[in-house]
Amino acid sequence: MKKSISCLCMVFALLFSTAAYAAGVQEKTVEAKGSASNRDLAIKNALIEALGKVTGIYVDAAQINSVTTLSVSEDTKENGVLTSKQESVLADRQQNDIASKVNGHIKSYSIINEQASAINPGYVEVTVSAVISYYESEKAVERKKIAVMPFRPLSDNPYEAQFVSELNQGIVSFLTQTRNFAILDRDYLQEKHQEFNLLLGDDVKGEERARIGNTVGTDYILVGSVTNFSANVKKEKVPYVNEEVLMVRGNASISWRLINAPTGMIMASSEHDETFKERVNSDTDFDWIAKLARPAGEKIGSKISDIIYPILVVANNNGILTIARGGDSIKVGQQFNLVKYGNIIKDPYTNEAIGRDELKIGLVEITDVTPKLSHAKILQSDTEITTVNTREYILRPIPVQANAKKKEPVKTMKPKW
Repeated sequence: MKKSISCLCMVFALLFSTAAYAAGVQEKTVEAKGSASNRDLAIKNALIEALGKVTGIYVDAAQINSVTTLSVSEDTKENGVLTSKQESVLADRQQNDIASKVNGHIKSYSIINEQASAINPGYVEVTVSAVISYYESEKAVERKKIAVMPFRPLSDNPYEAQFVSELNQGIVSFLTQTRNFAILDRDYLQEKHQEFNLLLGDDVKGEERARIGNTVGTDYILVGSVTNFSANVKKEKVPYVNEEVLMVRGNASISWRLINAPTGMIMASSEHDETFKERVNSDTDFDWIAKLARPAGEKIGSKISDIIYPILVVANNNGILTIARGGDSIKVGQQFNLVKYGNIIKDPYTNEAIGRDELKIGLVEITDVTPKLSHAKILQSDTEITTVNTREYILRPIPVQANAKKKEPVKTMKPKW
């Protein structure tokens, strides 16, 4: 029985510990002081200080226009002296103004001390205990942040507009699946602002407004444009077979840039070409556009990820490597070059570190994939790998030319006559 109680206590402790660090609206009680020429202004300054202690953001005293004091909640005796505890809240309309500017909400406060200022004659000094509702962001916000901006189409071709939409989704999906970045939405900003406007309604709890004011800035901006796009749907005769099928042939060229948002400096840029050929059911069947655009988006996302966060090997268990990447960003059967990091290389002109020397030592193949990790078997290695140190081994994509499969001989199809 004691063992069961002990286990339950451990479970509850774990639950409460998890809840303490869970993202969402949280509450924190802090003490703060304010000083001013009159009591009301001193209270406002104390509340501003309390907000700043929790959220790190300070508002101007003019934004807190007045204080609504509720009736005295209780009278208590402390050391034989009768004291009154005043519970106060800000008027709802003022909370709306504050919530739209900072990521905190003054739920309530009480005055715990009020006296003449010893520093400024004629001033009042007030100490408050304030309950602040604030929004605790997800840990993922601490990752490098990328905003994928809608790529620019070459023309107003409806095929091309859908291609750009699918391309952006392919990039976003790949980068999200790597779990290395915080991907910031730039496609549905209007919907987000509509949701924030709902939070300012009279029927919403005040503390829920702490969700407003938490939009984060980005580290990188990914921009791009379509430089060439063509698609042709027509009937083609199948060789040696007495029938015609509807085929679509498409190709696209995309140029992209990864920009450091604070400085505007281009961190990386490249161009990508994608071709496509597939049978379709009708000339109004547009499913092929996604099949052309999504792979292009994944390849662009893969190249960006490989520049900033190469795929790391984190463990070795008898020739089976544990890879710090999973989800849809990596697939069973994929092969990669196994690379060992060398010394840091510096530019001889600027003396800036330009990267680490990379020594290709083998070839691996992905054997299984989980949402966060994957495993690979070593197909070939020039070096015996025993232990794996932090950031010692990485995986690099095999260049297309080196991994190109030999063309299979054309098979003769049996005629239908």
